[in-house]
Amino acid sequence: MEITVQKGDFTTVEAESLVLFHFEQDDRLLETTAAVNDAVGSIIGQVIEAGDFRGEHLEHLLLYSQGSLATKRILLMGLGKREDFSAHALREATAQSLRTLRDRRQARAVLPIPLDGEFPLDLEDTAEACVLGGMLGLYQFTELRTRDLDKIKDFDSLIILSQKNVKKLAASVDRAKAMANGIYLARDLVTLPPNLATPTILAEKVEEVAEQAGVNFHIIDKGEAEKLGMGAFLAVAQGSDEPGLMVVLDYQPSTNDEPPVILVGKGITFDSGGISIKPAKDMDRMKHDMAGAAAVVGAIQVVAALKLPQRVVGLIPFTENLPSGKAYKPGDVIHSLSGLNIEV
Repeated sequence: MEITVQKGDFTTVEAESLVLFHFEQDDRLLETTAAVNDAVGSIIGQVIEAGDFRGEHLEHLLLYSQGSLATKRILLMGLGKREDFSAHALREATAQSLRTLRDRRQARAVLPIPLDGEFPLDLEDTAEACVLGGMLGLYQFTELRTRDLDKIKDFDSLIILSQKNVKKLAASVDRAKAMANGIYLARDLVTLPPNLATPTILAEKVEEVAEQAGVNFHIIDKGEAEKLGMGAFLAVAQGSDEPGLMVVLDYQPSTNDEPPVILVGKGITFDSGGISIKPAKDMDRMKHDMAGAAAVVGAIQVVAALKLPQRVVGLIPFTENLPSGKAYKPGDVIHSLSGLNIEV
C-alpha cells in the first residue's frame, strides 16, 4: 500500500473514500468532520442527531457525498468515549476503517488528521497511530493460496491529509511503515507451515533480511555449538533429522560503543514435545513455537530501518523438537552452556 502525506482541501483530494472520526455521545464534531458535514448538507449531523450513529468504538457508517466532494463515500468511524481515547484505540479504529473499505472493494482512501488539541496526541503521534493501525489491520497472508485468487482484496493507497507540519508527519509515517513492515515480517514467518519453516529454511530467510537491512549475520552450526558447550540446545535438536542452527544478528551502529541490547527469541520450528509427545489435538499449532524468534527478526529489521543509535543483538536458536531414537529422554542429564547440569 502506498501511503503519502499531503496538504490540501478534503473537498478536492481524489480518492474513493473519506475517513472521518467521531467520539461517542459527543455533541461536538471534530473540525474536519464539521467542515465535511457543512459541505454535504449536514447529513453527518442528521444521522448523529437521529441516533443512527453514536460513535461507539469501532462503530461505523458509510455515507455518500452526493457529488459535493471528490470522494464518493464518507466512512464515519467511532472512537468511543473521549475519556477512554488512546493511541491504541486510534490504531484499532483506523484498522477497522480500512478493512471495512477493502471489504467493499474500495482501494483508495483519504484520512484527514484532526487538528492540534482535538486528540490527546500530537499530530505526529496521531499520524503514526493511523498508519500503523491501518497497515496492521490490512495484513493478510496469501503467499500459499492457490484457489480463489480473484477474491483476494487489496488496498492500494492511503492519503494522510494535514494542513501543517507535512514534513514532520511524513517522517512519522515512514517510522510507522518501518514498524509495520517488521511486524509483517514476523507474522509471515509465524504463519509459514512447518515444512516450509525448517531451521535451515528460516536461517536462509533471516540471512536475506540481514543482507537487505545491513545487519551482521552469523550461524552457529552443530560443530561450533559443540565446541561452545551448548548442550541444552543440541539436546533439543538431536531428535530431528534437521540440524539445529543458532542465528546471531548484530545491528552495530558505528558511533555507539555502549553495551548492546540483547534480544533472545525462542525458535522451535515445530514442537511435538519430543519423546513426551503432545496430544494430537491442536498439534498443528506447535508450528507457532518459533514466534519469539520471528519477533526478534522483525524487531531487528525495524531497528535497522530506523537507524537507531543503539547496538542490538538478536540470538535466535532454530531447531525442531521431534521424537526419534535419537531424541533426549525424561531423566537425561544435559550439560548446558551456563555450566549447569540439567535433569530433564
